[in-house]
Amino acid sequence: MTVIIRNSLRHVGLSTLRRRRLPSTNSPFVSCQSSKSFRYVAHEGNSWQLRLPKTGVGILVDPWLVGKLTFADQDWLFKGSKISEMPSLKQVELETDLLLITQGLDDHAHRPTLKQLSKTTPVVASPSAATVCRELGFQDVTELRAGDRCTACDDRVSIWATEGALVGEKACSVHVQQRGPPWSTREAGFVIRERVSGGISVYYEPHCDFSAASVRRLSPVDVVISPVTTVELAGFPLVQGRDNIVELLRILRPSVLVPLLNGSFAAEGALSGRLETRGSLGELPGLLKANGLGNVRIAAPKPVEPLYIDLEALR
Repeated sequence: MTVIIRNSLRHVGLSTLRRRRLPSTNSPFVSCQSSKSFRYVAHEGNSWQLRLPKTGVGILVDPWLVGKLTFADQDWLFKGSKISEMPSLKQVELETDLLLITQGLDDHAHRPTLKQLSKTTPVVASPSAATVCRELGFQDVTELRAGDRCTACDDRVSIWATEGALVGEKACSVHVQQRGPPWSTREAGFVIRERVSGGISVYYEPHCDFSAASVRRLSPVDVVISPVTTVELAGFPLVQGRDNIVELLRILRPSVLVPLLNGSFAAEGALSGRLETRGSLGELPGLLKANGLGNVRIAAPKPVEPLYIDLEALR
């Protein structure tokens, strides 16, 4: 029987998973042979996949790999389409030991994709995302709230939940992502750590919205994966990368920042024309240097192309 210890940074066990390794692929960015390199693949939007270097654990995050992206099936309001050709679900599943679903909204818990994935794949999720996954029939779902920790993949990795974005849903038939009031429950960010000597640590929160105190408890990490632009809807912030990335990096002190390709897909519908973006990947090096963070290496991925990051080579 699994028991979650709330708000304590103690841990619970997650079911044992098979250990799989992906084939080696050379990259001009770094060598994939080092014990401190890991493989990262961006699938456009909030969807991405990684393989941890020392343990070989493969984690698929917020997968959107088939169909369109809509909210509550209201494609007149918003419809997202992939630009790049996505890998087959079969191939992705072969490379996946664990699903990590960060929020329950459709751009994170993409139901058309989740419906087609094996329901025996273990899931770690925020409370709202865990509800979606259970409704879809996933058999092994571990729900983490801020302050919770679990171990996964035969105890080869630990996953902590931090306080993430203030996100809510409008009380109407059309679900729209929005920041909630300060007293609302935050969604989760996550820190993944390999539980072996020389293992790496990765932080991810899809909105660059966080509680500084919650994140500081888990500093430092090796890699931060985060949006680096701010996206607003009619002046209301949805994603706060441009505004908050400097503070996040100062707290977590990573060696590497991987910008999330959260806006790298085609969008249409009534809301798409009202979205405004501030900041860019091009201005990021100057922003970091101006704020004393010039030592943080920016590893910018390309959609569906594996990116290998060797932390030892970057030091």
